[in-house]
Amino acid sequence: VIYGWSIGELRLYTDGSCAESSEVSRARPRTSTSTTTPPTTTKTGSTAAGAGGSSSVVRPLREVAEAPLYVEGYESSGSYADAVVEHAFDDQTWTEWRAQCYSCEKEESWLGVRFSVPVKIYCARIWQRGRGEYRASKVALQQFEASTSRWRTVLAATEMDGGRWDEISFVHCGDVEIPENGRVDISNGGYYPSTAKFSCQGARILAGFSEASCLPGGGWDNVGGMGRRCWTLAEMVICACALFVFEVLLFGGYYYCVVVPKARTGPPIDRNSFCPEEYYRTWNNEFIFDAGDEANTQLRWVLFCPCCRIAHTWHSLSLLPYHAGVFLTQLFCIFLPCMGAWLRGSIRERFNIEGQRSNDCTAWLCCCCFAAAQEAKHSDDVCNASWCQEEVQRRQEARKEELERQAKEKHDAKHKAKAHEQSDAVKAALEAARAERIGKSEGSLSIYKSEDARIACAKSFSKAKSFARVKSFARSQSSLARRPSIIEGALEGELGC
Repeated sequence: VIYGWSIGELRLYTDGSCAESSEVSRARPRTSTSTTTPPTTTKTGSTAAGAGGSSSVVRPLREVAEAPLYVEGYESSGSYADAVVEHAFDDQTWTEWRAQCYSCEKEESWLGVRFSVPVKIYCARIWQRGRGEYRASKVALQQFEASTSRWRTVLAATEMDGGRWDEISFVHCGDVEIPENGRVDISNGGYYPSTAKFSCQGARILAGFSEASCLPGGGWDNVGGMGRRCWTLAEMVICACALFVFEVLLFGGYYYCVVVPKARTGPPIDRNSFCPEEYYRTWNNEFIFDAGDEANTQLRWVLFCPCCRIAHTWHSLSLLPYHAGVFLTQLFCIFLPCMGAWLRGSIRERFNIEGQRSNDCTAWLCCCCFAAAQEAKHSDDVCNASWCQEEVQRRQEARKEELERQAKEKHDAKHKAKAHEQSDAVKAALEAARAERIGKSEGSLSIYKSEDARIACAKSFSKAKSFARVKSFARSQSSLARRPSIIEGALEGELGC
């Protein structure tokens, strides 16, 4: 205050809304004094323009209901001329109390009320008569502590002005929602500043934030309040099993719907696999600018199911098996940037891409989605190109084998035809020789046909066995036609004809 602090009216209330029925600043006053010694009262003190009092706030005094409440007197730091302290409590705004100081320093001038019993003051209204330099822009409601003989600020106000009613009050935050089977402990009676601490009854676990803070404008910050609930052990087990089944279905579905079909057109590569030269020494897509264009599909998968897509990338480059990548990203998700940065360095070393470990850590810490999408796009393209090259080589080898097979079949067919021709010639020669031999045999056997008498004699002879032996012996001779005399002599000797 530059030219002196002037107050037309001051009123104190025990209600936070400054209701007229709760005013206590004019309750049965007895005497009024003016002193410069700080009494053991609750007072309103001014501060210099641009400076404020202590920012700490404590709970109001406890009210003692047994003794009657009334005002014992009004006190101040001093008065200027006839502008006495009573003028601040006479219900007339055109009268004034003016401080004793012409240019008041911080907490130099104050106005106080002495009560018969400790009382809770939740609201204060003040009418400053001066404007500009005649009013205080900051005031504070203070409480005197007898134990320390010091004043403590319990409520402060800023942006004060003159010629109007300014209201300063403790803000009540209202009721807070208590979860089922839970309890809450609220500090400072629910007035700002206060904190609400939540807990559960029995063997239950609290889900959500365990604390809520009172806002300066009233109400509670409900961050995490919508999901605040007390869960029983059985409910936690059911939720954990449901989450596990969901993750198994999600990762299994991604594996059989994406990874397995992808392995047919772009199987995983290792260090012995062929890779085109254009995939070495640089990434095949930009870090951020190509994420929405060339790496659009990979970026969507990274955003929708990051663990699946990241594990797929590591699996495609034979850095980790798919199930191991999924397990690590789920179990150690808080260390995912560290794992991603380390394996990004392994990918760079695999393809001789320039870079540093510090850059890999920065990429995964600041833009992990774009880093994962860039690696996924590079790995997919490399696997596709490698598979295409291997497929071309495989087809060339298959074509070569097919030509060799056809040449062999042609050679075998030619050789078989030649052998068949030779076999036919041999068969023809054999048939000719056989025909010639049969012709000669028929001329020799005419002996038997011309001599019916001898055959009749042989049939009538009782030694049929000897006849069969002699006939078999006669047929077995290759020179049958040239030696008819031998056969005849044998037949005559054996058969007696």
